[in-house]
Amino acid sequence: MPHLLQTSSITNRFLDYPCFNIKKLPKSVCHSVVKTPTPTTKYLNNFCIWIYFDNMNHATLEDFEKVYSYYQKYKVWFPHIRTDKLKRVIEEGRCILEDGVVLTYNIYKRRTRVSNNSKVYAERGEGIIHQMISNERGKGHATKVFEEFFKMIDTNLYLSVRTTNHKAIGFYNKMGMRQVGKTSWGNNTMKGLIYFKESIR
Repeated sequence: MPHLLQTSSITNRFLDYPCFNIKKLPKSVCHSVVKTPTPTTKYLNNFCIWIYFDNMNHATLEDFEKVYSYYQKYKVWFPHIRTDKLKRVIEEGRCILEDGVVLTYNIYKRRTRVSNNSKVYAERGEGIIHQMISNERGKGHATKVFEEFFKMIDTNLYLSVRTTNHKAIGFYNKMGMRQVGKTSWGNNTMKGLIYFKESIR
């Protein structure tokens, strides 16, 4: 087991996801530590220690009611959100709450199908946005949060969206994402699209 880099700004959780580069320490808040075996000797103890830093605000359980109210406001798009699952996402540090925007996400620990009814797979270490909600539209907050999030994760990004959610599709197109597949939910009653954005390394 390698020694993980310890600094006063590191959070008390470590994420076991793969990485592909070493980040230098900027003057910002450390969000996660990532490690993976690698054959190259330039990494400590044959492990690449990757720390990425960000100034993004992650929700805590104290923010739960506020976060949940966003889902209630747009219940037409999020009709089946379970409160226990949302709390777990918040506890795991996978919910951003910033500038009136909620963004939940995950970084895959293994090769995973992006959606149960799609043929698109994400590789280990790639990310997905599960939900993104802007409480105040038309002010550019969603654009800002998306761009900061994409820089933060610094990896390929996927998401799924309903074919009828034209505003969301337009937004993701504007953010440089492209359609790479299709999916469906509710016994094939709701059609969806898979979108992808490649990381610039």
